[in-house]
Amino acid sequence: LVALMASPAFAQARLQVIHNAADPGAAVVDIYVNGEIFQDNFAFRTATPFVEVPSDTDLNIAIQPGTSTSSENPLFAQTFNLPAGSTTQLIANGVLDDSGFEANPDGEDIAFQLLVGANAMEMAPGADRTAVRVVHGSTDAPTVDVRSNQDINQRGVIRVDDASYGAVTGYIRAETARYIAYITAADGTPVAAFDADLTGAAETTLTVLASGFLSPGNDQDGPAFGLLAVDAQGNASLLPPAPARLQVIHNAADPGAAVVDVYVNGDILLDDFAFRAATPFISVASGTDLNIAIQPGTSTSAENPLFAQTFNLPAGSTTQLIANGVLDDSGFEANPDGEDIAFQLLVGANAQEAGTGAKASIRVVHGSTDAPTVDVRSGGAIAVDDASYTDITGYLRLPEAEYTLDITTAEGGAVASFTADLTGAGGIAATVLASGFLSPGNDQEGPAFGLLLAFPNGNTALLPAVTTAPLGTTRVPAEGDLSSGDKETGAQDVQTTQAGTRSFATAPVLALDAPYPNPSAGTATMAFSLADEGAVRVALYDALGREVAVAAEGTYQAGNHTASVFDLASGVYVVRMQAEGATFTQRLTVVR
Repeated sequence: LVALMASPAFAQARLQVIHNAADPGAAVVDIYVNGEIFQDNFAFRTATPFVEVPSDTDLNIAIQPGTSTSSENPLFAQTFNLPAGSTTQLIANGVLDDSGFEANPDGEDIAFQLLVGANAMEMAPGADRTAVRVVHGSTDAPTVDVRSNQDINQRGVIRVDDASYGAVTGYIRAETARYIAYITAADGTPVAAFDADLTGAAETTLTVLASGFLSPGNDQDGPAFGLLAVDAQGNASLLPPAPARLQVIHNAADPGAAVVDVYVNGDILLDDFAFRAATPFISVASGTDLNIAIQPGTSTSAENPLFAQTFNLPAGSTTQLIANGVLDDSGFEANPDGEDIAFQLLVGANAQEAGTGAKASIRVVHGSTDAPTVDVRSGGAIAVDDASYTDITGYLRLPEAEYTLDITTAEGGAVASFTADLTGAGGIAATVLASGFLSPGNDQEGPAFGLLLAFPNGNTALLPAVTTAPLGTTRVPAEGDLSSGDKETGAQDVQTTQAGTRSFATAPVLALDAPYPNPSAGTATMAFSLADEGAVRVALYDALGREVAVAAEGTYQAGNHTASVFDLASGVYVVRMQAEGATFTQRLTVVR
């Protein structure tokens, strides 16, 4: 056969054979071509390199068990005739007896076959490109989409759309970068996610095959689902599962847990993690147990923790773990709805690290132990309905605008009001947490109730409370998911202050108002008021206590004043005002 293939009497075609048939009965096979052995003991998830074979002549390919001695009475046989100069892949797939395996959910035939990958490529065009084709070879998997993005933090665009079992796609010219491949059913249901690092794959081609069974227990305990990558030289390897993404937020208002240490599998993850602080999203191992232990901030090990819980995060998932509750509920006011207020880690599944389009994506967490079931209203429209303690909402998609958020009981009684300036916040994601105690005096003088804003990069800020009556009403668009869905709801009445931004009490007092917008895109304005003429200094300090900007310095008359700063880098800043022998501070978050 080798001599026949090399003979100049025959024009040549190029052929690669890939074994992707997950049936345990075909784990190792022999392949014969025109009665002669071509591949001996050819194992599942292996491949040949591209080799030259005779073209324009019948090639009878027979599949036999790995113990075979001839091609007679084969398990499977098929004849191919490859055109001269063609480059083809033959991909063994399916099962030998489909009665013993789970049916394909879309009704596709799962019998053993040789899929044909025509017009195969052996080299990618372009020095910074990898050519990738995709094969759906998992018999019990539904029709899928494949999404990917060069940024590990984000889900990306659809690279493969509606690929059913047996599909062999054309080539995608991918930049040589690291990707996360998200496999989803056509309706968006996650199937799996994998880490595809193409940084060293310039000018190469890859065939990526959905391989194995989603439900091995229903398929003779065959190999589990994975993505098999095969190059033109026949090298084959499974892509590793994608990491999970995790953010931790400390919202437990118990003064005894004001500063904690967080351990994962016995190793310190967060040292001296303070109340109302958050981590950025980080990559952690997926598909493995993560034992998270909470200890006092003075701890030296994870032994005998205050609290411990084990999590196993799916590949490609994005999750928030939110520390909440109190260590000893006997010393705190009970929840008015009878909810358990013991210390716990709330799980915010399906977290987002960015918004979609020009809108901000906001989720809400009810984390105030002594607060009742509440509604969140904006301009009279209910944005969050009947949220009880520990509830975590889906994401609301909000247009850029300044909002007044009125927190009310389910019956409509006022709880508190806050301003949320989302001007310039299109495309961001954030989590708003009810934080602290409504009645600190009944809760060991713990921190008072507020709304905590946490960003994916770990920055946090308290939303400014509304302390004066609104002086005007501005119409702002409230299209999008104010409750659910993405329907257009038209303009809604949102209470704002005079000039649409801030307000002062009628009589001048010594005060530093919260900076706005907050969060800011780099420019912010500080408003302050003086009871009497005097020297004033307003400066900004970074997280290390370094002075980064001076907004105001000099002698000012009694009354209301504003000062602005520009071109601030991303981060959390303290705004400090010194006047009349007193010091006032506010916090400013910059997200660029």
